[in-house]
Amino acid sequence: MSKKFADIPSPTPQQFYASVLFTRLCVIAISLEKLLTTKKTDHWDYASVASLTRNILECYLTFFYLCIDSVSYTYILHLIRALASSERV
Repeated sequence: MSKKFADIPSPTPQQFYASVLFTRLCVIAISLEKLLTTKKTDHWDYASVASLTRNILECYLTFFYLCIDSVSYTYILHLIRALASSERV
């Protein structure tokens, strides 16, 4: 399915980051689901669960702020440029 919809250009940076962040949310959620077992006798890695849960929360807050909340388009572009430049370091 994802290969079928790959390489579709996003009309705005907001839509591009929405798809990137939503994909990240889904991947982290799948990892968290696999990490949490249903058996009560199995060992749970609480540190990893806590870390992934925090990642989901931070990603959702970024997703909401950039893609859902009503923020001006120029401010979003400025923020995206700042995030992109900090990731290169």
